[in-house]
Amino acid sequence: PTEQLQDPADGGRFPGKHVLVAGTTVLQASGDDAWAVATHTGVYTQKGQLLLLILYPPKLLFKYDEQLVVVFTLLIGYALFVMSATMKIQYTLYAADQKLPLTAMWASGVFTCSSVLPTMLHVVLSVGSVMAAQRLKTGTGCVFCASPKRIALGGKVRVACFDKTGTLTESSLHFFGVHCVRSGQADTGWLTGPFDGWLAKAAENNGCAEGIPTLEKEASAEKFSQEVLCCLASAHSLSPFEGSEAGIVGNAVEVNMFNACGWSLTSQSEVTGPREQKLVILKRFDFSHSSMTMSSVVEHRPSGSRGIYCKGSYEQVASRCLPGSIPRDFTAVAQAHAYSGKYVLAIAGRPLKSKGLIPGGGERFDNREEVEKDLILLGLLLFKNPLRPDTRDTIELLKTGEVRSVMITGDAAGTAICIAREASLVAQGTPVLLGDLLPVGGPKSGGPLAVAWKCSDDDLNRMNELLLSNDWLKWRNNYKQWRKGSTSGARGEAGAGASSQAGAELLRRTTEPIVNTDLLDMQNDGEDGKTALVPISEEEYTFSTEELVLSRLFEWCELAVTQRAWEWLQKQECSGDLRRVLLGSRLATLKKGKVLSSSKGDSSLAWELITSIRIFARMTPTGKISVVEGLMAQGLITSMSGDGGNDSGALRTAHVGMALSSATSATVVAPFTTNQPSVAPLVGLLREGRGALATSFAGYKYCVHYGLLNSTFKFIVVYFGVCESMSASYLQDLVGFLSFSWALSLSRPAKILGNDRPTSSLFSLMTVSSVVGMWVINTTFMLLAIHLTMSHEEYVPFPIREVRLTHWWKRSRNWEATTAFLMYTFQQFWSAVVFSFGRMFRESWYDNISMLIMASGGLGFMFYLIVAEPSAITRAFHLVYEPVDNYEPWSPEHTLPAMPRSHRRRLLAIVVANLVAVAVWEQAIVFGAVSRYLRERWRALSKHVTLRL
Repeated sequence: PTEQLQDPADGGRFPGKHVLVAGTTVLQASGDDAWAVATHTGVYTQKGQLLLLILYPPKLLFKYDEQLVVVFTLLIGYALFVMSATMKIQYTLYAADQKLPLTAMWASGVFTCSSVLPTMLHVVLSVGSVMAAQRLKTGTGCVFCASPKRIALGGKVRVACFDKTGTLTESSLHFFGVHCVRSGQADTGWLTGPFDGWLAKAAENNGCAEGIPTLEKEASAEKFSQEVLCCLASAHSLSPFEGSEAGIVGNAVEVNMFNACGWSLTSQSEVTGPREQKLVILKRFDFSHSSMTMSSVVEHRPSGSRGIYCKGSYEQVASRCLPGSIPRDFTAVAQAHAYSGKYVLAIAGRPLKSKGLIPGGGERFDNREEVEKDLILLGLLLFKNPLRPDTRDTIELLKTGEVRSVMITGDAAGTAICIAREASLVAQGTPVLLGDLLPVGGPKSGGPLAVAWKCSDDDLNRMNELLLSNDWLKWRNNYKQWRKGSTSGARGEAGAGASSQAGAELLRRTTEPIVNTDLLDMQNDGEDGKTALVPISEEEYTFSTEELVLSRLFEWCELAVTQRAWEWLQKQECSGDLRRVLLGSRLATLKKGKVLSSSKGDSSLAWELITSIRIFARMTPTGKISVVEGLMAQGLITSMSGDGGNDSGALRTAHVGMALSSATSATVVAPFTTNQPSVAPLVGLLREGRGALATSFAGYKYCVHYGLLNSTFKFIVVYFGVCESMSASYLQDLVGFLSFSWALSLSRPAKILGNDRPTSSLFSLMTVSSVVGMWVINTTFMLLAIHLTMSHEEYVPFPIREVRLTHWWKRSRNWEATTAFLMYTFQQFWSAVVFSFGRMFRESWYDNISMLIMASGGLGFMFYLIVAEPSAITRAFHLVYEPVDNYEPWSPEHTLPAMPRSHRRRLLAIVVANLVAVAVWEQAIVFGAVSRYLRERWRALSKHVTLRL
């Protein structure tokens, strides 16, 4: 029977099982021809939507984009001030005497105004990301970037989220075996059929065929009962394909499972086994993320028995089984397998109530919920999922780079915790508390559901070691009294000093199990008020959310939650006592001076605890999106790495989403894609992001400083009524500004991921102090050089009143223009070199070959000019190194003496002192200890969010 599908609503799509995407090659078909109905065309197809996304990407508004408007406004205001000031100086000093028209002064003022405004400011802020995108594409990680502007976001990432299977671990799962449920009956043989033996008897007796069901002592990888063997052979969505190595294609888990049974897949609906056995798949329900299961309705031949096989997460499969078929230790054994790092599924089956098939009577197959009910548990399906070789090193590098790593997976919590320990997400010796939804008062109490936090058996020793702190036990005892209404009990949380002391003591101890493993508690010992340690039950290791927070256990334990626990936390209001502890623990998350939990209107427990949770397990695609959105709402720049379609939403939602494969639907929506099956390229992406952000800001500072320094230069030349030569202008603008700006963009990122992130604010103390400080220093030294020139005994002022303002070519041969040109050009060239400093995020400036060549050539040429003998080159720049008597306004009667070499040596000394002062300011003050102290001080005052790495 074919599944009947209703036409999707406008904009909707059919399930992926029934869709052929553009470019699909039909490898095999049941008939002679293959037909398909086009449901969408043009931009309404997935490829069309992708094309629209590339042509019209969603608008990304960065902090510096918003601030750039303010910067331009300030610069325009300053440029107008410079223009009006220079026009007034011209009019006062010489324009009025020369009776110049207002248009002449206006033209000069407009030219001065335009030289102050950096027209390339917006370009230099993005060129770093463009160059980084090219390096990522050609680098070892081969990361393709669909949105280069997002690379700058990679430089600010504070939380890195990872899927587990195929991302932190290898994509292929190795079949480990099946931990079967004992049937209590001998195998009746293949002629009887899998649904005519003990399964039929169990279905009639509430799931119990022979006594209380139990699990085998250990899992088996070879010998299976007929019921289990048929389940492995039919509970899948595989297709035969001769072009593949295994002869079948489909999910890697199902391929390994099917290969373990030893049967052959002749078609999508038919499986053949030994001794002429055959399974015909009458109906298949593919895996659903909402139900976490898949199932098949099959008929066994030659017996003719029919039944249903179901496979999925062990929690969901168990909830669909008859209670009498579930062993008492089923959940504990499943969790034990999960905590040992295995990928755990459950399998179940049941016979059909009648052999009849519609429309001749019997069960109907069109309702999934009706099919997947009243099942008999068959056992646990186990797979090994080894960690990728470079995952642990990558996580350690992220820790070094002050990036918190978080796991968001759809797998079982126990498996996720085990992999997290192997991958170094959880430090050795640190207990993990798993939050899950349980009835208040115990599983059999029937009370309302709430999140309870408890650790695994492997963590009991660690928790025992932690809880043996007398300070904690005293708090626990007082807390219980307070909850019962006693006024003598402690209200609120454990002391911060006590918790810190206990945490430090825990870190100093070894991770070996302690000798006394009895669980202890502290109680009053009677009239003398003394306390004593007495054994307590294991339930005492289960904590409520209130107790977890007020006792500050979350500060030295790692937290993990399941999907349903996360949803419960999202709905629960966080009390004032809990928020006070949580905000105090993480130093509060502030944005624009307000507590986020208040300004955003979200006061849930999930909001307050999200930065303390390390592992999110059993998460659906929608759940993954909610976690990423929660982290982003906290003001944290978040990355997401995944390899499957269930990660697509989170990859698209995150600031930086990286898909680990080019062959999945995740690559369609992810801004970054790598062909390397590893999370290692993420480190390279973050390095490039930090380098690109630092490079963009270096270019920004160079442009702004160029305009500000240009204004100083214009003030000087306008005041003295002089002008530099055209050769000097070409050298400064073409060779200087354009070439050095280009060389700045070629800076490569640092080889390691440092423990800090570059600033992303145009108004940060580091950015403003760097630009303004360098401008003030350069202006001071330029004025000092002008003063030194004017104080020279042979100095002759330029006779501005004898030259009209419009005759600019007559105003370039003088001591003032020569001094201003030498100082300004040195400062302009050297500022590009100084802005290339900062080895924390980029390689050293001398490792940038283009910058090294430009700096060596430009500064070397300027050193030559300042000490050179008169030549054609010095004459081309109108440098007065020889007497001038044949160019207006100079004449044999009014000669301009040559600038002596001794004076030029003094100017050279000022230049060297200027270059050293600027370098010291940038390296020692802006990027040095002073800056680090001020930044830490600012973080403390702003209550910067503190994350546990």
